[in-house]
Amino acid sequence: MDSLVKIQTCGGLACKAGGIKGIFLQFAELLGVDEEKGGVSGDGKFELIRGVACQGKCGVGPVVVAWRGDEKYVFNRVDSAKVRKIVEAFR
Repeated sequence: MDSLVKIQTCGGLACKAGGIKGIFLQFAELLGVDEEKGGVSGDGKFELIRGVACQGKCGVGPVVVAWRGDEKYVFNRVDSAKVRKIVEAFR
């Protein structure tokens, strides 16, 4: 059985300036979770977490980090097209 995939948006200033709020909203819409807080998707496969800390990759933002079990994935320069690809890759 697949593990829960946790997706967290970066909360740093550079990512905020780069549009990370819109990226979070797109993930929330695709996953069907609260657009302010995130949460677990209805199918129980994803948890969306609003970032509060900088991921330290300011030059390649907006940044999204995903975890499946012990595996960590970092996505740089995330845009609308990448949001959909990220979700599809973990389905």
